[in-house]
Amino acid sequence: MRRVVARIVLGLYTWLAKRVIARHKPRVVAIAGCVGKTTTKDLIATVLSSQLNVRAAAGSYNSEWGVPLTILGRKMSASPVGVVGTAIAACKLLMPKARYPEILVVELGVDHPGDMQRLLGIVQPSVSVVTNTRNTHLQNFDSIEAIARENRHVVEVLPENGLAILNHDEDPTREMAHATAACVITYGFSDGARLRITGHRFSRHGQTVQLKDSSVPTSLTLKTRLLGEQQLYGVAAAVAVGREFGVSDDAIAESVATFDGPPGRMRLFSAADEGVVIDDTYNASPQAVVDSLRVLDHLPHPRVAVLGTMGELGDDFAAGHDRVGTEAAQHVDYLVVLGEGGERIATAARSAGLSQQAITQAHSIREAVEVVSKHLRASTLVKASQALYLERVVVALIEPENEPQTLQRLSRLEHQRNLLKAPPEG
Repeated sequence: MRRVVARIVLGLYTWLAKRVIARHKPRVVAIAGCVGKTTTKDLIATVLSSQLNVRAAAGSYNSEWGVPLTILGRKMSASPVGVVGTAIAACKLLMPKARYPEILVVELGVDHPGDMQRLLGIVQPSVSVVTNTRNTHLQNFDSIEAIARENRHVVEVLPENGLAILNHDEDPTREMAHATAACVITYGFSDGARLRITGHRFSRHGQTVQLKDSSVPTSLTLKTRLLGEQQLYGVAAAVAVGREFGVSDDAIAESVATFDGPPGRMRLFSAADEGVVIDDTYNASPQAVVDSLRVLDHLPHPRVAVLGTMGELGDDFAAGHDRVGTEAAQHVDYLVVLGEGGERIATAARSAGLSQQAITQAHSIREAVEVVSKHLRASTLVKASQALYLERVVVALIEPENEPQTLQRLSRLEHQRNLLKAPPEG
């Protein structure tokens, strides 16, 4: 019965969202890809909002539920009051004198074949950004090529006067340029990218980067609080979108400099023992973990990583965890692992040269915290798939004055304490 009711409510939200789009006709910027969608979406929305009226959801509202709710400007609620409130708010948007933002920024996520086409049946972009093509969700797709085909739909639907903004550094994403007659802007570190990331300098407080547009004589220098080279892809995409909509370079630079990033995605906190903690607990895939581990190279010793099971890898489960363990051995002084995938990570790290004394297979969040706490003034990375709720480790390590809402899925101090007591999942 609940499923039937849920499908009815979803159908209502979808119908209302389509009517709102048809009524107000906002320009739609869609962000697709395997990794980095939410950060890229938030960066783009921040840049555009500096000079334009923009709507974008807070968080990862990228599903068949999330996209309609983004359009309607509402949050998910399962209560009857929430459903009625969403319907009333949508009806108000359909009134003759109703106003709506001129730009809608949406995140489109795919977990199964056919997901992208369903989402594009709700909203049609005039600007499409594809962040990358990675081996995530392989339990539901036959191959990386299948994932690329699914995400390519967001480029194929662009009108001729539209714009595709594509990651130049990955073949499957770059080749999506052949799927559209729209204008294409590529971005990345490699030669040939129209918007090339160069002049990159890292510090404990963020990064400075230069972006060179091959169609513009001067480069743009930006400062960002975001950590890791992988985060600069989102910065480059935001610059490309901002310029497309006429946002000045000065406004773009200011927006990027003040952007903290979404919770759970490479957020840097001060630890209680004068160390630092990188909260990257939102989710994990092999390449994303590798990217995050490499950030530790720029931080003081001792370098500690708390890692765990990565989900949705399908047949790549073993190889993906082995890769992470091998990489971890090159970047950490101490490794703490949790879950079934953590065991494989630990085994691969030992094979790659990390000593047994430097590796702990933790059986609870509390044990993981106790191990990390022994290493004073450490630089600690915490990362795994969502099911492990490793933000509980972050909660226990960071300075008490950090606001709870800066951590993903945790909103109240008491809730944090309860989660800390719970055993790990996965």
